[in-house]
Amino acid sequence: MNADQTGWAIAMRRCSWVAAGLSLVVLIALVWNAFASRTSDPNPPTRVDELVTRINLDPSNKPLLESLRKQDVWLRASYFRSVQFSQTGFVLLLGGVFAFLVFAKAADRLSGKPARPNPNEPIRNASELLGAQRTVLVLGMGMGGVLAMVATLSRHDSVAAYVAAKPLPQVTPVAPSAPQSLPIASPGAGTAAPAATSAASASSVTSAPSGPTTLGGTSLAPLPITGGAAAPPNAHNPGKPIRVSVAPVESSGDWPCFRGLGAGTVPAWKGPADWDAVSGKGILWKVDLDLPGWNSPIVQGGKVFLAGADDKHREICAFDLVTGKSLWRLGIPVLAGTKPVKPSPDAGYAPSTMATDGKRVFAAFVDGNVVCVSVGGKALWGRGFGPLENNYGFACSLLVTGGKLIVQVDQGSSPDEGKSVLYGLDPQTGNTVWQTKRTVSASWSSPVATVLGGKPAVVVVASPSIAAYDASSGSEIWHADGLSGEIAASSAFGDGRFFIGQQGSYLMAVDATSGKVVWKTSDPALPDIASLVYGKGLVFLVTSDGTFSAIDGASGMIAWEKRVDKPAKSSPVVVGDQVYLLGTDGTLRTFLASRTFQPLAQHRLGETAEATPAFVGARMLLRGEHHLFCVGAK
Repeated sequence: MNADQTGWAIAMRRCSWVAAGLSLVVLIALVWNAFASRTSDPNPPTRVDELVTRINLDPSNKPLLESLRKQDVWLRASYFRSVQFSQTGFVLLLGGVFAFLVFAKAADRLSGKPARPNPNEPIRNASELLGAQRTVLVLGMGMGGVLAMVATLSRHDSVAAYVAAKPLPQVTPVAPSAPQSLPIASPGAGTAAPAATSAASASSVTSAPSGPTTLGGTSLAPLPITGGAAAPPNAHNPGKPIRVSVAPVESSGDWPCFRGLGAGTVPAWKGPADWDAVSGKGILWKVDLDLPGWNSPIVQGGKVFLAGADDKHREICAFDLVTGKSLWRLGIPVLAGTKPVKPSPDAGYAPSTMATDGKRVFAAFVDGNVVCVSVGGKALWGRGFGPLENNYGFACSLLVTGGKLIVQVDQGSSPDEGKSVLYGLDPQTGNTVWQTKRTVSASWSSPVATVLGGKPAVVVVASPSIAAYDASSGSEIWHADGLSGEIAASSAFGDGRFFIGQQGSYLMAVDATSGKVVWKTSDPALPDIASLVYGKGLVFLVTSDGTFSAIDGASGMIAWEKRVDKPAKSSPVVVGDQVYLLGTDGTLRTFLASRTFQPLAQHRLGETAEATPAFVGARMLLRGEHHLFCVGAK
């Protein structure tokens, strides 16, 4: 082979190398495009639905219409851009591979016999190595390109579904309806109950029917709301904070609301140290649940209450705490005028934990319907608070304190919209006793009861603040700003401070008497769903991916932070000197409430679980996906 042929061979070999390098760059870009399309933000289609809802209520709002158009255009453009990038990239990859093969083949023909490796020509050696491995390279890049393109074109995420389903969502203007309720007759007034209520009473039997009570009846058909007490002026900016004494809420021995009145703390529990629901060890009883719902059980007067719902049915159930016997089940119809809601699969149709005042039980559903039923199973009243402007529907749990039913209705995409309201209702009638407007955005956090200055108070959280209100009047006592994002976690209380944190924001400690921020940090892995709990001088946090942390309550420093075996959406509970954490896999894990990470035990439910446990005496109640379990010593 002459010198000219050798020169051309080297040139062809180098060209093949360049073609291979370019093909590799295109392949990497295709893989990244496939990964990005598969992990795209699932929320934009939900934001479109939210805009449609807002436009339905305000059809003449041109900025909202323009925002809807821009969001729709952006969604479709981003989807088709990803698809086009994949198709164009695949064509370029094929062209690069073809060029690599052509140049490599030409170099082989010009080279003749392979030359021996020359240490002084590393580029030539690398070129010859590339040529020797070209079959593997061609097949690898070709298969990689095919897989990347298929991964992009076969995506079935919410954005792809949105683009494929229909053009711009249909806007159907509706007029917002006033809240409705069904007042009951005053005791001793001698007024006959409406026929609908009588029918509900007749259907509320003490023995459980074979299936869910048929809905569509009129047991809770709403009547126009009667006037309640005048609402006090909005006191969101009360001036200087008022220093008041703080005290814990005394427990009645029952579990009347989400996390009990101790905000997730139990002084002691006399249940078995070793139990297992799969084998039945330590299980006093287990009952089937026909309707889904991740609300936690509540307990009052030896009765356990739960709510369940799907897209067609909703009901409230009562069970005997000692035996697990079904006492009654009452089907709950959707209140007239309620706008249908398609909830997030994580929340479902009955995410809110019920509450009780000892005589009545109260339940809320994802569409903002709040209903009241007597502890004996008689339907009393219902009231709608929708339609709501948030991404997941109503999910705040209910609370009774200071003789008022507290309903936290936080909505809107910005605090400046001022669409959020905290309600104090008369538990007997459902009438509004007071209502306080709040300059906060949508949240799914639940109210917490406390005592400030010797008076019942309620602490609520939503971006950008944690705030305390007088339960009797709705007047704001104090508030502390510093939060952001969509807040789902509820606050914890201990040693004169409230603690709150949310993923993407901060963890804050707020003085309970003055409302001043004591410390703030973003160092720990902050919760996105589960509420905080305080015990033994520590704040315990858990993220839905299973990162479990203990934070020093005095300083905000991380005592420890560990990843547990499985994800967790249930809120942790401090029981004596232990922390109980129920994972989504149905395993209850216990840890020592200390400044060092010390796992203690694991107990199995045998099914998926996301609801927070309830504790009454020597019994612990756990809600799984299909059953309600009672753990205790026989």
